[in-house]
Amino acid sequence: MKYRVVCVLFATLVSTFPQLSHAGIFTTRTRAEADAIRIRIKAARFLDAATFGATTAEIDALAQRMVEINHKAAMAEWIDRQFALQPTFLEPTAIQMLADDGLTQTQADAGILRYRHQAFWHVALTAEDQLRQRIAFALSQIVVINDQMFGGRTPDLSGKPNWLSSLNYYDMLVRNSSTTYRDVLHDVTLHPCMGHFLSHRRNRKADEEGTRFPDENYAREIMQLFSIGLYELKPNGTYLRDEQGALIPTYTNEEIKAFSRVFTGLTDVPDGFWGDNNSFIPMVMWEREHDTGEKQLLNGMILPANQPGMQDINDAIDNIASHKNVGPFIGRRLIQRFTKSNPSKGYLARVSTVFRETGGDMKEVIKAVLLDKEFLAAVTFKMIKNGPGDWSLKVADKGTKGSKFREPMIRYASFLRKFGVQTEDSNGWFMMGDMRWQWTQAFMDSPSVFNFYLPDFQPPGEIVDYKAPVSIPNRFLAAPEFEIYTAVTANRTPNRYRSDIY
Repeated sequence: MKYRVVCVLFATLVSTFPQLSHAGIFTTRTRAEADAIRIRIKAARFLDAATFGATTAEIDALAQRMVEINHKAAMAEWIDRQFALQPTFLEPTAIQMLADDGLTQTQADAGILRYRHQAFWHVALTAEDQLRQRIAFALSQIVVINDQMFGGRTPDLSGKPNWLSSLNYYDMLVRNSSTTYRDVLHDVTLHPCMGHFLSHRRNRKADEEGTRFPDENYAREIMQLFSIGLYELKPNGTYLRDEQGALIPTYTNEEIKAFSRVFTGLTDVPDGFWGDNNSFIPMVMWEREHDTGEKQLLNGMILPANQPGMQDINDAIDNIASHKNVGPFIGRRLIQRFTKSNPSKGYLARVSTVFRETGGDMKEVIKAVLLDKEFLAAVTFKMIKNGPGDWSLKVADKGTKGSKFREPMIRYASFLRKFGVQTEDSNGWFMMGDMRWQWTQAFMDSPSVFNFYLPDFQPPGEIVDYKAPVSIPNRFLAAPEFEIYTAVTANRTPNRYRSDIY
C-alpha cells in the first residue's frame, strides 16, 4: 500500500498557521484511504480551534465518532461533552503547586508570583475541559485586566493575599464560559480586580459643591470594549449610517456620564469606603455614596430616581446586554479568537442571530462559532488519479481571508500538546513561567485594557493587487495577532521551538 505525505512542514509552521498543518498532497491507494485522511483533517482543524492544541488521541477519537455519526453531529456532541465536564480552576491549582513546593501563599523572597503563570500553563496543557479554558482565555482578552496591579502578599478581607486575585478573576471567566454574556458583564462589573483596574471601586457620587464627579473610566470601557463598540452595527457587522452617510455613534458623552453615576457606591465592605481591602469577594454597595438621581441610559432607557444602588447596576447591565450591537460586536471578537480573523457578513450574521435569540447563551454562541459552515468548509479536498491504484488527495485552504495567525501563547501550547510533552516535576506539574520576553504575550499581562493587540489591527503597507471581497463586513481586512509579531519575536520564537525539540 502506498501512503506517503508529500509536503514537508516545519514544526513552527504547524503550530503557527492552523490550516498549514492540514494542507498538502497525500498519496493513497483507494478513495477509502483518502476519506480517512479527510476525516482526520476535519477533526484536527476543529479541535485546533476549540482547544489549546489537538492531541493525536483526541483527533483519533473525534474522527472515529465522525465515522459513526454525521461529521457535524460528532463535533456538536464533543462540544456538549466539554460543557458537561467539571471546570478546572487556576487559583486552587496555584495554591496546590505552592504547597507541593513547601511554600506558603504569603512567603517573601520566594518568587511566588511565578505560580500564576505556572498554574495557567499547567491547566492549558493538561485540563480535560479544554473548551471552557479556551473560552475563558478568549474572554480574558475582551474584558481585560492586568495582573501587575495585584502582587501583594498580605492577606486581605478574604483571608487570601491579593497576588492570587487575578487567578480568581480568570476562574470567574471559566465559570461564566457556560452562562450568558449578560452574566459575564455582571460578574466582571462586581469583581474587585476590575474595580481596581478600571477605577470604579470606591467610585463616589458627585458632591453638592460641584467639585467632585464620578469616575468615568469603567462606564466608557464597558460600552466601548466590553459590549457594543463605538458605532451602530447591523447583525452582519456592517455599519449603520444616517441619511448623510455618516456613522452613527452607539453612545455619547451624556450616556458615559449617566453610567458613571450608576457605578457609584461599589466598595469592599457594606458599611464604608475605607477599611479592609478585598480582592476576591464581589464588591457590595454603600448606598451613602451611590448617586440616586434619575439616569438616562442607552436607547432612551431611564432609571428612576431613588432606586437601590444594586438595582441601578443590574438594570444598567440589562440595558447594555440587550443592545442590538452586542451580538455582532462580541460575536466578531469570539470568531477572531477561535476560528478566523475576517468572518464574512453571513458568518457574523448567523452568530449574531444565535446571540440575540438565546440571550447571549455562551454555550449556544460558542457552538455557533465553531460549527458554522464557513469555518468547517474553509479547506478544499480534491481527488486526483495518478494511475492504477495511485491516487492523490490535494488539500488546500481557501485563501488568507479564511484563516488566522495564531497568537503566541496558543501557538506554543498547541506545539507542546501536539508533541506530547512530558514534565520532569516530581508532582507532575508543568512549571512554566512568564515568557513574555520571548513573544510579547503572557498570562493576564496585557499592557492596557485594549489587549495585546487590537481586533482591527492591519500590518503596515499596501496589499498589492488585492481588495477585500464584498462578503467581508465593510470590506475591511484585519490581522490582529500581527501587532505583536515583530522582528525580535520572529527570531526568538523559532529559537525557542528549536531549543525545546532538541
